[in-house]
Amino acid sequence: MGIWVRDFESAEWRRLPGTENAIEFFWSPDSRSIAFPTGRELKKIAITGGPAVTLCEMPYTIGTGAWNADGTLLFTGTSEGPVWKVSEAGGVAAAVTFVDTARGEIVHWVPSFLPDGKHFLYLMFGSPEVSGIYVGSLGSKPAEQPKQRLLATRVAASYANGYVFFMRADTLMAQRFDSGKFRLQGEPVPVAEHVANDNVFGTFAASPSGVLAYREAPVTNGQLTWINIQGGGMTAVAEPGPYYGIALSPDETRVAYRDARPGDIWTVDLADGRRARLTSRHSFTLNPVWSPDGRVAYPGGNLEDTLFAKDASGAGGEKELYKKAGLHMVPTSGPKMGVFCFIKP
Repeated sequence: MGIWVRDFESAEWRRLPGTENAIEFFWSPDSRSIAFPTGRELKKIAITGGPAVTLCEMPYTIGTGAWNADGTLLFTGTSEGPVWKVSEAGGVAAAVTFVDTARGEIVHWVPSFLPDGKHFLYLMFGSPEVSGIYVGSLGSKPAEQPKQRLLATRVAASYANGYVFFMRADTLMAQRFDSGKFRLQGEPVPVAEHVANDNVFGTFAASPSGVLAYREAPVTNGQLTWINIQGGGMTAVAEPGPYYGIALSPDETRVAYRDARPGDIWTVDLADGRRARLTSRHSFTLNPVWSPDGRVAYPGGNLEDTLFAKDASGAGGEKELYKKAGLHMVPTSGPKMGVFCFIKP
């Protein structure tokens, strides 16, 4: 664990001490320092070594960010909140954007500075009508940030060398961007195919010099398999395919899973391997969970602010269990209780 660095002229990697609990990291403009969150703290460290310095502390887990030449760092939470800023000297963080839940916004993510160091791109995640890439400004008040969507997407984008880079399924796209008028130009073109992403981040980096680095997407097909923990053999179940968020039913006769990210929920009968579609939402829903009476629960709605349940047989329609605007449903279940949910504000 930790952050490792290597000079291009060297074959040796070295770990930066004090970064063992780093979750993400991002570089300073001069490439001499790295900022990284460790839970609720944002820290920085020189790549030559030395102690890590805490810049600020937040009430929730910090995600990734960006650093400009004027010494301002932007960052966000991993699952909630707006874009924040703090000085490279440290201090109290201040909000830069405002999450308008009444408009359908859930969270603001992954800021990326534009060339002037005063404007930035960020991902607004929420209802289909608002989810996408927006341009923010350090000179605007949080509630007065522009609300013109630059690009409709639920995956982060970044700017480099006159282009905005973004994901379309597993294809990395590039589109010319006027950094003075803050608008896209022309049509997007594919740059690389089969690029890995985790729903929010595409696994790529583009440098101002025109160098692009990316990681290919792993093979998504897998094989459901019973394994005897007493040392016996393995028994394959159903045909190979994409299985995400596998959940075993309480009676151990069926499995519920998602077929893609985004995707739908399916079930598999473990006796004969038959698969059956349970939903047709093609959404970014979280993993399914079971109730003891054979129902499958999952969040839904444009903002995932509604908890649904449906009989695993597929019979009948889905039932709305709970809904509250502005809240993000994360369901779970236990063997001796009904389905319940943890709610994030």
